[in-house]
Amino acid sequence: MRKKIIDYDYAFKINFNANIYCDIALENYFLTKSTYEEIMKAKNTCGEYLDRLDYYQGKQITCTVFSQMCIEALLNDFASDYLTRKEIEDFFDKLDIQKKIKFIAKFILHKKIRTDGVLFNNIKIMTKNRNESIHNKSKIITNDEYIAMEEKLGGQELNNNDFREFFILAKQSISAIIETAKFLSNPSNDALIVEMLFIGQYDNNAQRELRNKAVKEFNIKLDPSI
Repeated sequence: MRKKIIDYDYAFKINFNANIYCDIALENYFLTKSTYEEIMKAKNTCGEYLDRLDYYQGKQITCTVFSQMCIEALLNDFASDYLTRKEIEDFFDKLDIQKKIKFIAKFILHKKIRTDGVLFNNIKIMTKNRNESIHNKSKIITNDEYIAMEEKLGGQELNNNDFREFFILAKQSISAIIETAKFLSNPSNDALIVEMLFIGQYDNNAQRELRNKAVKEFNIKLDPSI
Protein backbone atom coordinates (compact mmCIF):
# COMPACT_ATOMS: atom_id res chain seq x y z
CA MET A 1 0.00 0.00 0.00
CA ARG A 2 1.32 3.43 -0.91
CA LYS A 3 0.83 6.64 1.02
CA LYS A 4 -1.38 9.27 -0.60
CA ILE A 5 0.70 12.30 -1.58
CA ILE A 6 -1.29 14.98 -3.37
CA ASP A 7 -0.85 18.73 -3.13
CA TYR A 8 -4.44 19.94 -3.44
CA ASP A 9 -3.32 23.53 -4.07
CA TYR A 10 -2.06 22.41 -7.46
CA ALA A 11 -4.29 19.43 -8.31
CA PHE A 12 -7.90 18.55 -8.91
CA LYS A 13 -9.80 15.38 -9.75
CA ILE A 14 -11.04 14.56 -13.24
CA ASN A 15 -13.27 11.66 -14.32
CA PHE A 16 -14.96 11.67 -10.91
CA ASN A 17 -17.90 9.55 -12.07
CA ALA A 18 -19.51 9.37 -8.64
CA ASN A 19 -20.87 12.88 -9.29
CA ILE A 20 -22.68 11.67 -12.42
CA TYR A 21 -24.23 8.67 -10.68
CA CYS A 22 -25.20 10.76 -7.66
CA ASP A 23 -27.00 13.34 -9.83
CA ILE A 24 -28.98 10.61 -11.60
CA ALA A 25 -29.90 8.99 -8.27
CA LEU A 26 -31.00 12.36 -6.85
CA GLU A 27 -33.09 13.23 -9.91
CA ASN A 28 -34.93 9.91 -9.66
CA TYR A 29 -35.34 10.23 -5.90
CA PHE A 30 -37.19 13.52 -6.32
CA LEU A 31 -39.33 12.03 -9.13
CA THR A 32 -40.18 9.11 -6.84
CA LYS A 33 -41.06 11.50 -4.04
CA SER A 34 -43.23 13.78 -6.18
CA THR A 35 -45.13 10.81 -7.62
CA TYR A 36 -45.69 9.40 -4.16
CA GLU A 37 -46.96 12.74 -2.84
CA GLU A 38 -49.30 13.02 -5.81
CA ILE A 39 -50.71 9.58 -5.05
CA MET A 40 -51.16 10.52 -1.39
CA LYS A 41 -53.36 13.47 -2.35
CA ALA A 42 -55.30 11.88 -5.18
CA LYS A 43 -57.01 9.04 -3.27
CA ASN A 44 -56.94 6.94 -6.40
CA THR A 45 -58.36 3.46 -6.64
CA CYS A 46 -55.97 0.57 -7.10
CA GLY A 47 -57.14 0.20 -10.68
CA GLU A 48 -56.20 3.79 -11.51
CA TYR A 49 -52.86 3.39 -9.79
CA LEU A 50 -51.85 0.33 -11.83
CA ASP A 51 -51.40 2.57 -14.89
CA ARG A 52 -48.70 4.50 -13.04
CA LEU A 53 -47.03 1.67 -11.18
CA ASP A 54 -44.30 1.03 -13.77
CA TYR A 55 -43.32 4.71 -13.85
CA TYR A 56 -43.27 5.06 -10.05
CA GLN A 57 -41.40 1.84 -9.36
CA GLY A 58 -39.06 2.49 -12.28
CA LYS A 59 -37.91 5.80 -10.80
CA GLN A 60 -37.29 4.13 -7.43
CA ILE A 61 -35.29 1.29 -9.01
CA THR A 62 -33.23 3.77 -11.04
CA CYS A 63 -32.51 5.74 -7.87
CA THR A 64 -31.41 2.59 -6.05
CA VAL A 65 -29.22 1.22 -8.85
CA PHE A 66 -27.41 4.52 -9.44
CA SER A 67 -27.01 5.03 -5.68
CA GLN A 68 -25.14 1.74 -5.52
CA MET A 69 -23.06 2.71 -8.56
CA CYS A 70 -22.24 6.02 -6.87
CA ILE A 71 -21.15 4.32 -3.64
CA GLU A 72 -18.96 1.80 -5.46
CA ALA A 73 -17.40 4.61 -7.50
CA LEU A 74 -16.70 6.57 -4.30
CA LEU A 75 -15.05 3.60 -2.61
CA ASN A 76 -13.02 2.61 -5.67
CA ASP A 77 -11.87 6.18 -6.29
CA PHE A 78 -10.90 6.67 -2.66
CA ALA A 79 -8.99 3.39 -2.47
CA SER A 80 -7.11 4.16 -5.70
CA ASP A 81 -5.39 7.07 -3.93
CA TYR A 82 -3.80 4.60 -1.51
CA LEU A 83 -3.51 1.25 -3.30
CA THR A 84 -1.49 0.32 -6.36
CA ARG A 85 -3.30 -0.56 -9.58
CA LYS A 86 -2.35 -4.21 -9.03
CA GLU A 87 -3.76 -4.17 -5.48
CA ILE A 88 -6.98 -2.66 -6.81
CA GLU A 89 -7.38 -5.16 -9.65
CA ASP A 90 -6.23 -8.29 -7.77
CA PHE A 91 -7.95 -7.61 -4.46
CA PHE A 92 -10.08 -4.53 -3.86
CA ASP A 93 -12.24 -4.79 -7.00
CA LYS A 94 -13.31 -8.29 -5.95
CA LEU A 95 -14.81 -7.18 -2.62
CA ASP A 96 -18.48 -6.35 -2.16
CA ILE A 97 -19.48 -2.90 -0.87
CA GLN A 98 -19.57 -3.83 2.81
CA LYS A 99 -16.15 -5.51 2.69
CA LYS A 100 -14.69 -2.50 0.85
CA ILE A 101 -15.92 -0.20 3.61
CA LYS A 102 -14.48 -2.47 6.31
CA PHE A 103 -11.13 -2.63 4.48
CA ILE A 104 -10.93 1.16 4.10
CA ALA A 105 -11.90 1.68 7.75
CA LYS A 106 -9.27 -0.74 9.07
CA PHE A 107 -6.30 -0.33 6.74
CA ILE A 108 -6.62 3.20 5.31
CA LEU A 109 -8.57 5.36 7.75
CA HIS A 110 -7.58 3.31 10.81
CA LYS A 111 -10.89 3.80 12.55
CA LYS A 112 -13.64 1.56 13.83
CA ILE A 113 -16.99 1.40 12.11
CA ARG A 114 -20.21 -0.07 13.43
CA THR A 115 -21.68 -2.78 11.24
CA ASP A 116 -25.05 -2.30 12.94
CA GLY A 117 -25.13 1.47 12.30
CA VAL A 118 -27.04 3.60 9.79
CA LEU A 119 -24.46 3.24 6.99
CA PHE A 120 -24.43 -0.55 6.90
CA ASN A 121 -28.17 -0.81 7.49
CA ASN A 122 -28.98 1.43 4.50
CA ILE A 123 -26.45 -0.35 2.29
CA LYS A 124 -27.90 -3.77 3.18
CA ILE A 125 -31.43 -2.59 2.32
CA MET A 126 -30.26 -0.88 -0.87
CA THR A 127 -28.29 -3.94 -2.03
CA LYS A 128 -31.16 -6.32 -1.25
CA ASN A 129 -33.63 -4.17 -3.21
CA ARG A 130 -31.22 -3.78 -6.13
CA ASN A 131 -30.68 -7.55 -6.29
CA GLU A 132 -34.40 -8.29 -6.08
CA SER A 133 -35.09 -5.82 -8.90
CA ILE A 134 -32.39 -7.18 -11.19
CA HIS A 135 -33.07 -10.86 -10.43
CA ASN A 136 -36.84 -10.44 -10.58
CA LYS A 137 -38.75 -13.35 -12.14
CA SER A 138 -41.81 -12.60 -14.25
CA LYS A 139 -44.98 -14.67 -14.13
CA ILE A 140 -47.24 -15.72 -17.00
CA ILE A 141 -50.99 -15.48 -16.41
CA THR A 142 -53.93 -16.02 -18.72
CA ASN A 143 -56.05 -13.22 -20.11
CA ASP A 144 -58.95 -14.30 -17.88
CA GLU A 145 -56.71 -14.18 -14.81
CA TYR A 146 -55.55 -10.68 -15.74
CA ILE A 147 -59.11 -9.43 -16.20
CA ALA A 148 -60.11 -10.97 -12.87
CA MET A 149 -57.16 -9.24 -11.16
CA GLU A 150 -58.12 -5.86 -12.65
CA GLU A 151 -61.73 -6.28 -11.58
CA LYS A 152 -60.69 -7.20 -8.05
CA LEU A 153 -58.38 -4.20 -7.71
CA GLY A 154 -60.44 -1.77 -9.72
CA GLY A 155 -62.98 -0.97 -7.05
CA GLN A 156 -60.69 -1.08 -4.04
CA GLU A 157 -59.50 2.13 -2.45
CA LEU A 158 -55.77 2.52 -2.63
CA ASN A 159 -54.05 1.82 0.66
CA ASN A 160 -51.28 4.39 0.39
CA ASN A 161 -49.13 2.63 2.97
CA ASP A 162 -48.82 -0.33 0.59
CA PHE A 163 -46.90 1.89 -1.83
CA ARG A 164 -44.93 3.98 0.62
CA GLU A 165 -42.21 1.35 0.43
CA PHE A 166 -40.94 2.59 -2.96
CA PHE A 167 -40.41 6.11 -1.61
CA ILE A 168 -38.73 4.82 1.56
CA LEU A 169 -36.38 2.62 -0.48
CA ALA A 170 -35.37 5.59 -2.65
CA LYS A 171 -34.76 7.74 0.43
CA GLN A 172 -32.64 5.05 2.09
CA SER A 173 -30.57 4.72 -1.09
CA ILE A 174 -29.70 8.44 -1.09
CA SER A 175 -28.99 8.25 2.64
CA ALA A 176 -26.54 5.42 1.92
CA ILE A 177 -24.65 7.72 -0.50
CA ILE A 178 -24.50 10.51 2.09
CA GLU A 179 -23.36 8.21 4.90
CA THR A 180 -20.66 6.71 2.66
CA ALA A 181 -19.43 10.19 1.74
CA LYS A 182 -19.35 11.19 5.41
CA PHE A 183 -17.43 8.02 6.26
CA LEU A 184 -14.81 8.78 3.60
CA SER A 185 -14.57 12.51 4.30
CA ASN A 186 -11.50 13.50 6.23
CA PRO A 187 -10.78 17.27 6.33
CA SER A 188 -7.30 16.71 7.75
CA ASN A 189 -6.41 14.84 4.56
CA ASP A 190 -8.37 17.07 2.15
CA ALA A 191 -10.78 14.20 1.39
CA LEU A 192 -13.93 16.33 1.33
CA ILE A 193 -16.10 13.72 -0.37
CA VAL A 194 -19.43 15.22 0.71
CA GLU A 195 -18.46 18.56 -0.81
CA MET A 196 -17.21 16.88 -4.00
CA LEU A 197 -20.62 15.24 -4.45
CA PHE A 198 -22.93 18.06 -3.49
CA ILE A 199 -20.90 21.06 -4.66
CA GLY A 200 -18.35 19.71 -7.12
CA GLN A 201 -18.23 20.98 -10.69
CA TYR A 202 -21.52 22.41 -11.99
CA ASP A 203 -22.16 21.93 -15.70
CA ASN A 204 -25.43 23.87 -15.66
CA ASN A 205 -27.95 25.63 -13.41
CA ALA A 206 -30.22 22.58 -13.29
CA GLN A 207 -27.37 20.56 -11.77
CA ARG A 208 -26.72 23.27 -9.20
CA GLU A 209 -30.42 23.46 -8.29
CA LEU A 210 -30.67 19.66 -7.97
CA ARG A 211 -27.74 19.46 -5.55
CA ASN A 212 -28.91 22.48 -3.54
CA LYS A 213 -32.33 20.85 -3.27
CA ALA A 214 -30.72 17.64 -2.00
CA VAL A 215 -28.66 19.55 0.59
CA LYS A 216 -31.89 21.01 2.02
CA GLU A 217 -33.88 17.79 1.72
CA PHE A 218 -31.34 15.70 3.61
CA ASN A 219 -29.95 18.46 5.83
CA ILE A 220 -26.42 17.89 4.53
CA LYS A 221 -23.73 19.83 6.37
CA LEU A 222 -21.14 21.26 3.99
CA ASP A 223 -17.79 22.83 4.78
CA PRO A 224 -18.48 26.61 4.60
CA SER A 225 -14.94 27.30 3.41
CA ILE A 226 -15.49 25.39 0.13
